[in-house]
Amino acid sequence: MNYRSRSVPIFAAAKRVVVVAVMACAAGFAVGSTSAGAQSLNTELELLIQTHPRIEEQRAILRRAQESVRSSRSGYLPSVSSTGSAGIERKSDSTTRTAGDNDDRLRFNALGIEVRQNLFDADATNSAVGAALMARDSVAFALEGTVQQVMLQGITAYLNVLKLNELIRVSKARERTIREQLNLETERVDRGAGIAVDVLQAKSRLQLAIEQRVDLEGQLRQAIAAYIQSFQRDPDITRMRVEPLPPQLLPASLDEALFIARQENPLVAARAFLARSARFSIDVQKSGYFPTVDFVGRWDHEKDVSHTRGYVKTAAVLIEMSWDIFSGFATDAAVASAQQSLLENLSIADRTLRETERQVRQSWTKLENTRIRKELLLNAVSIAQEVFTARQKLRDAGKDTAINVLDSENEVFQAEQNLIRADYDARAAVYELATAMGIMSPAVLGVDVQVIENFGDYKTGGGDVDELAPDPTVEDRRDQIDAIRKAAGIGPYEDQGPAPTPIPQENTPVETAPGVIEPPPSSSEAPKDDASPVTQDSAALPALRQIEELAVLPQPAEMTSVAVQEAEVLSSTEVLDAPPAESPGALVVSAPGGETDDGFTVPGSMLFGAGSQ
Repeated sequence: MNYRSRSVPIFAAAKRVVVVAVMACAAGFAVGSTSAGAQSLNTELELLIQTHPRIEEQRAILRRAQESVRSSRSGYLPSVSSTGSAGIERKSDSTTRTAGDNDDRLRFNALGIEVRQNLFDADATNSAVGAALMARDSVAFALEGTVQQVMLQGITAYLNVLKLNELIRVSKARERTIREQLNLETERVDRGAGIAVDVLQAKSRLQLAIEQRVDLEGQLRQAIAAYIQSFQRDPDITRMRVEPLPPQLLPASLDEALFIARQENPLVAARAFLARSARFSIDVQKSGYFPTVDFVGRWDHEKDVSHTRGYVKTAAVLIEMSWDIFSGFATDAAVASAQQSLLENLSIADRTLRETERQVRQSWTKLENTRIRKELLLNAVSIAQEVFTARQKLRDAGKDTAINVLDSENEVFQAEQNLIRADYDARAAVYELATAMGIMSPAVLGVDVQVIENFGDYKTGGGDVDELAPDPTVEDRRDQIDAIRKAAGIGPYEDQGPAPTPIPQENTPVETAPGVIEPPPSSSEAPKDDASPVTQDSAALPALRQIEELAVLPQPAEMTSVAVQEAEVLSSTEVLDAPPAESPGALVVSAPGGETDDGFTVPGSMLFGAGSQ
């Protein structure tokens, strides 16, 4: 569809920049499917999971733990050993000395084979296998936690690059607009119609705008460094897109988020399995109080051994018992040490659970705050636009100064930058909350990658291991701690699940924050969690719903590769200049007010289009 374009007044550039930048957020968040060549978030995460050294390190630890399980199971099988010897034996005794043979030497050789099968070891082998299985399962859950942490780090780096790129675009547009106004005021002073102090104040505003842009450019360089650390390649901003948020990442309430974290967080599960492994280790040490009974079979072939001339062949089958009657209290010490190790691991598991709950509460609070800020900043952008428009009209009528108009214009830019920050921060808060709950797995995010082969085989879950009763010594100590907590008014934790979420009735006011009651929604359609804040507020910027369907976010030509042309990205080139109207995907800016070829009227500011289709 084609649009008629006109020239754009200088002060109208502020409205153009606001809508362009906000539309950039909307267009980025509205992308549900990316092109084949897009450097999408899922594509980057797939590469991240396959190659990141932290994940590969955890994979190696898991494989090592699996070999420990195999080693512990060797106690179920018989052991086969062989011995052999050969040499010269000299014998000197009263018999040889009486016979006058003082140098009675014989060459000998011997060969023996022994087969030993354990019959009773006081359950030491079973306990060792159980401890190894629980330790392996702990590592498997730790691998899941590592994957989620690394993914969060990569997602944060990805979003930061996009956020700072948008902020730099707005900052450059602000700088350009102030520079144009400075030139106009300078011309007015040269003609004798302006005020010199206005020129100085405009220069001051320009310096502040340049300083902000330089600061943002430095932050972008740092964000690019973090991106390269995670993904090991430079970001191509022209092809980066933001994926829609999976709805299953968002719980209905804080109680539900805490319940999910207690059940699903892999780090909590990893610590719990380590405690179970320590419980099995206690029984391994207690087996030292009992004898071991083995079934033994031996076969020996000897020649001239022990000065017995000729061949000797022996074979034996027997039951052999071994029992340390007294070991110097070494067994007692080993059992006590294992009990303290269990108590240590249980305490670490409790601490990990508390830390997880703290992270969930903080992430939930951050998410709520960013959502509220987004709504407030939407209104702030709309109000700042109205103030700027009013001051522009007063300036045209000679009733206001150019500096006041410039200040109101800066407020528009600042409000828009705050909105962009809040929009990206809200999205990052969702990922942080999902990681704290432990549900941000590759499958949930739609990343088609397998962390390890046959991952399910590395999780026993206690299925083939008999659970052991709590150790009395450890339980006595934990009962003492619980008694202290109860005396302090802190009851024991009971995981009863989240409270049912009440279903809001129609036309019922909703409490969005403590003491803040919002009127009921005007329509029955619930806002989408993954929608841009711009697309959720049609009242603030009415044209954006149409823009979202029509416009494609233009990317500057000099930003095709951040790695190769980073200097150009951060140069003073005006990145917001619109491409020619005849090019596909172009963004066309026309005069305030107007009408498109299909009769759509844009109220109050600009026209945007996607060029010829």
